[in-house]
Amino acid sequence: MKWIALHQQELQALSGLAIAFLTLILIVMTGFYATANWRKMRLINADVRFRLRPIPGLDLAPANEWTDPQGQIWILRMGCQHAPMVVVGVSIHFSIGNGKEFEHFHTFNGETIQDRTHQYNLPIKMPAPAKTWILELYYRDLSGLLDYATVFNAQGFVSNLTTIDRHTLWNRIRFWLGTRAIKKRLGMT
Repeated sequence: MKWIALHQQELQALSGLAIAFLTLILIVMTGFYATANWRKMRLINADVRFRLRPIPGLDLAPANEWTDPQGQIWILRMGCQHAPMVVVGVSIHFSIGNGKEFEHFHTFNGETIQDRTHQYNLPIKMPAPAKTWILELYYRDLSGLLDYATVFNAQGFVSNLTTIDRHTLWNRIRFWLGTRAIKKRLGMT
């Protein structure tokens, strides 16, 4: 006991060092635990996104022959597998020959598509008949977590575009509407 009383300051310094060392070990272990939890959360998040991701299918064909620039009706048939989807819009790029292209953007009112096929009649005013087309479908899952974009052509599925957020999509819609208004004012349409 005398020894403890004589070396009290050394013992306090040693206990302080031991507490600091154990605190450092606790911080490192918490870092490992937090990293493991973060990785597991990312795996679960990816699994949930995969399970909620809709798989769209569609077909686009003209309902009548092109006769004049006043308009042609195109029929869009759209269905979905794996999970319901909320349709935001489609952007259709038509190739009309001589290196000219025409784009038509159609927005939907957030319509939900489940198993059955939906049909839409799209009146499109084109300057000449279309030779080929490429369609970008913008949609989101039913939970509204993520927006998706998928590209189709006359043969079917082409590719999935990178997952986009809502701000990117709505900026594209605003840009398209703005350029359309400018073209109308200038008499280019």
